[in-house]
Amino acid sequence: MDLITNFDNQKGATPAQISLAWMLHKKDMIVPILGARKPERIQENLSAADVELTDNEFNQIEAELAKIEIHGDRTDKHIAKLRNMI
Repeated sequence: MDLITNFDNQKGATPAQISLAWMLHKKDMIVPILGARKPERIQENLSAADVELTDNEFNQIEAELAKIEIHGDRTDKHIAKLRNMI
C-alpha cells in the first residue's frame, strides 16, 4: 500500500508501526495483541505507541481500506455452518 509507505517515510516509522498506530487511533478500547519471534520486533512493536497519526492521516488510511473488496462470507451464519461440518 503506497499510502502506508508514504506515512512511514514521513514519520520515520516502519509499516508495522503505522499499522499498529492506525489500530491504536481507531478506538480507545482496541488493544492489539502482538506476536514476535525476535527481540527487535518486540521493540519495533512497542515503539508504535510513539507514532501518532493525525485525524486526517487516519481518515486517509480508512478511505484506502474501504476500497478493498473482501471476498468470502464472514458472517456468523457461515461460521455456524462450518462448525456443523466438523
